[in-house]
Amino acid sequence: MSPVGPSGRPFSVDPQDILDVFPHLMWGTDDEGQWVYTNQRLRTFTGHAVSPTEQDFLSILHPDDRQRVQASWQQARLERQTSSLELRLQHRDGQFRWMLCQYQPVEQGNAGFAWCGTCTDIHAQRQRLKDAGHIIETSRDCIKFIDLQGRLVYMNAGGMQEMEISDFGVCDHAFWPEFWSGAMRSQVEGALEEARAGRVGLFEGFCPTFAGTPKWWNVRVSPMYGPSGELERFLAVSRDITDRVQAELQAERWQSVSTALTGALSQEEVVDIVLSQGLSALQADAGGVMLVSPDGEHLEALSHRGYPEDMVQRFSRIPLSLSIPITEIIRDGVARFLTSEDINVQYPHLAEQRGDMRGSALLPLSMNGRVVGALILGFKRDRAFGTADRRFLITLATQCAQALERARLYDSVRELNQRLEQRVQERTSELERERSFMQAMLESLTEGIVACDANGVLTVFNRATRALHGLPAEPLPPELWADRYRLYQPDGVTPLRTEEIPLYRAFSGERVRDVDMVVVPQDGQARYLRTNGNAIYSTSGEKLGAVVAMHDITETRAAHAELERVSAFNHLLLDSVGEGIFGVDMQGLTTFANPAAERMIGYSREELLGQSQHALIHHTKASDEHYPSSECPIYCSRLDGAVRRVDDEVFWRKDGTSFPVEYISTPLRNARGEIEGAVVTFRDITERKRSEEKLRQANEELRRSNAELEQFAYVASHDLQEPLRTVASFTELLARRYQGRLDEHADTYITHVTQGVQRMKRLIEDLLSFSRLNATPQRSTVRVTEALNAARAQLALAIRETGALITHDTLPSLSGDAGQLTQLFQNLIGNALKFRRADVTPQIHIGAVREGAMWHFTVRDNGIGIEQPYFERIFVIFQRLHLREKFDGTGIGLAICRKIVEHHGGRIWVESTVGEGSVFHFTLSATATTE
Repeated sequence: MSPVGPSGRPFSVDPQDILDVFPHLMWGTDDEGQWVYTNQRLRTFTGHAVSPTEQDFLSILHPDDRQRVQASWQQARLERQTSSLELRLQHRDGQFRWMLCQYQPVEQGNAGFAWCGTCTDIHAQRQRLKDAGHIIETSRDCIKFIDLQGRLVYMNAGGMQEMEISDFGVCDHAFWPEFWSGAMRSQVEGALEEARAGRVGLFEGFCPTFAGTPKWWNVRVSPMYGPSGELERFLAVSRDITDRVQAELQAERWQSVSTALTGALSQEEVVDIVLSQGLSALQADAGGVMLVSPDGEHLEALSHRGYPEDMVQRFSRIPLSLSIPITEIIRDGVARFLTSEDINVQYPHLAEQRGDMRGSALLPLSMNGRVVGALILGFKRDRAFGTADRRFLITLATQCAQALERARLYDSVRELNQRLEQRVQERTSELERERSFMQAMLESLTEGIVACDANGVLTVFNRATRALHGLPAEPLPPELWADRYRLYQPDGVTPLRTEEIPLYRAFSGERVRDVDMVVVPQDGQARYLRTNGNAIYSTSGEKLGAVVAMHDITETRAAHAELERVSAFNHLLLDSVGEGIFGVDMQGLTTFANPAAERMIGYSREELLGQSQHALIHHTKASDEHYPSSECPIYCSRLDGAVRRVDDEVFWRKDGTSFPVEYISTPLRNARGEIEGAVVTFRDITERKRSEEKLRQANEELRRSNAELEQFAYVASHDLQEPLRTVASFTELLARRYQGRLDEHADTYITHVTQGVQRMKRLIEDLLSFSRLNATPQRSTVRVTEALNAARAQLALAIRETGALITHDTLPSLSGDAGQLTQLFQNLIGNALKFRRADVTPQIHIGAVREGAMWHFTVRDNGIGIEQPYFERIFVIFQRLHLREKFDGTGIGLAICRKIVEHHGGRIWVESTVGEGSVFHFTLSATATTE
């Protein structure tokens, strides 16, 4: 019949024209793979002008793919169904490209099979997957896949290098949380729970490598979903933050040392702080500080700890002319870190004098380029001094020298004041000492101080100022200051004009207050300075010059910029999340609300801010009862500081309707820890509530249906057995009375009736057993060996008749229904006895292996075997593979086995080779004991 067009007239269509418009490569071959047809896209791809009839399909395949394609064709022919395969086709340029090939066998009667198929280009897709895999493998982050039980199943090469693992097998399927110790374990498990809930879990913590190297990590745990949306595994990415953490610890240590030394007013206090820090930080056994004597000829002990008394006496005063390590660092100013071997080799004459000390750290104390003493630490064990240790000790020695100088300066100031009081009449000397005092004070200030005289010549350029500029003061006129000292406006780009320089403005009589400028020293690191200054006048009003103080605000400015960035990020985060978020103060007034909250409750931000949150959206319960604010969890969080999670309340929209919510109320605290309000995060759970109600109704309907089905099966089986027993009784009576007295046909009929009644009786009994499996198993602790022995007892006659040999491994105890497990083994062993090979003694072995939370059981036999297409069919009720005349049975036994295993939370499957035997596998929930 020809196709009919819209006008009702028949028209003809060339099938080749239809094939040519398809976007895929389309083809057809005969049973031998010879081309029957191809579309234009395939011909263009292969480069054949008309049709590649001189070739067959296999000829354009990659040689490595041909055998695999032929095997797939054979399988598709047996199963008579569509199949697909990824393979490589040769392009007209000679290169092979990856294709997804889908093909369908078409039966051609006596002519055999033909094949029709399509090919879709997936070459670029596979290349992208390959590139992504390479990126993951070479990443320096430790990237892991973790299964839903928390076990490691993959780690990238970069991660193995970071964790110092040469073979992933040492940690394959290891329980990941056990790698973390102490309080970290709960954080790891919490991150996994976050990922299990569909969120990203984040934490930072300490975990050593497999080689024991201490490391700190920043860890991100994310959920990974399968094609159908189910949670398959977790992705954990760990980044090494050891350097950052150690730097933070070092910074905290230095902050503590600096704070303590800043408050030290005497040399004794300084030494006490330095020795305490040095001994505790490096776990030294002894320490001391020695200073060069005023005459410059000796080293004198200022303080010591932990050294034996004889060593203290012997080294309390050391001539600098001696050639020993402590005097050498005074001469050359170079720190020495000596092990026991170093001392024995370089200073053998000290071997008897060092007592039980094995190693030493000797550091010069320098001030203004001059070595004024030494810091000494002693160790009773050999110690290797790493880079961080050396840096710490050198910095400690530098701060010690500075603190000793400040203490000395403090003592000098105190002594100076005493002399000034005693010698008030000696004005010239008094002014000189005051000048020295002021100079020392200026040098010790952390703020830069710069001053000029009445002629505009720089006269004061203290240490902090020299450090800021990297240059000393020079007698330059004001018009050269900006260029010489690289002074810029706050933008760091525009040079300052002379009249804009703070010192010049002060010199001109202006009162300079909080004027900012930028200095770019010789090292190129720009510093932001805030300046204040004035002109200096004598008591008679004469201008003596000007002075400006410069405070370095670089770090403060950076901190403010970071704070602004974080604040902007937080606002962006609040505006972009899908959950509603709002804040309330201690009076219950709304302080902020994000767009998601506005959308869900129908109020604009202006309508929410400053209004009572409870009165606006939380005033009434779901039952329409008034909701007192004193009972509201949000109100309670503001009072007691506890976080509250609620999932059974409603919020009210502007239009007067309500919707169910789940929310978390978190108290908001200030820097002093005081509660200032609360932050509420909520989501609309209307759809979840509907789903839960539908699920509850479905479960209730399923329970009712199962109960009715079980009752029907029980009643039906009992009602069926009554007439069956009547037929059986009269058939047996007929056989006894008339067997052999009628003709041969009558005897045959009687035999058939008797056998049919027995089969019907077994079928009803099996159906009744199958229906009873719908009931919940009566669980108890079952010794599997006892269940197996009970099954063997039921089959004792068949075992003796066949001479079967039944063996088993050590079997566990587990929670289950003893009767059902007995029936499970009875059915599987009974099948092995029934489907045995002729003239071959049945051999049956029961094995059990622990696999995580499950026991994996196997029942292996040497019977006739099962063909692969029937591996699933045999577990379906009433599905028989053999004629009843050859093998008796109802076809229910394996269906009962499947239902028993599934009721115990496991699964069952079979592997088999025809003529060799079968292995039935099933899993059951594990317990902690074995027999």
